[in-house]
Amino acid sequence: MDFKFEESIGYYLNRATMVMRNSLQRAIAKKYPEITVDYWVVLNRLWVKGGWSQSELAKLTNKDNASMTRILDGMQKKGLIDRMRDKYDRRAHKIYKTYKGDQLEEPLKQIAYDNMMKGLENFSPEEIENLKSLLNRIIKNY
Repeated sequence: MDFKFEESIGYYLNRATMVMRNSLQRAIAKKYPEITVDYWVVLNRLWVKGGWSQSELAKLTNKDNASMTRILDGMQKKGLIDRMRDKYDRRAHKIYKTYKGDQLEEPLKQIAYDNMMKGLENFSPEEIENLKSLLNRIIKNY
């Protein structure tokens, strides 16, 4: 077998992910230096629905529990989230966005959209849909 790492799809997917993530972090930091991409990802889930458990958020964001604990600790210190005891399981907590976290929704979504469009410059709408379809096929194969 002649496998060349630098020519593999995995290599290109990883590079694209890292370039996009780093670009998004720089774009967010210009206006909100206290917000990380990891905070943005968690806030995105909380803008859709509050009251996730920590383990649910970890699964939704592809993070391990230890990383999620650190992310949520940082977010709580910055006043972006609240942890509230689960009324059905006193050992568990549910995570909710705060007013401060809620106020970041529109500006952060705009920053993320603008950043994404920068990466997709010169792509036609059809190419973008095709790319999403191809990536989704890869995901489903696993």
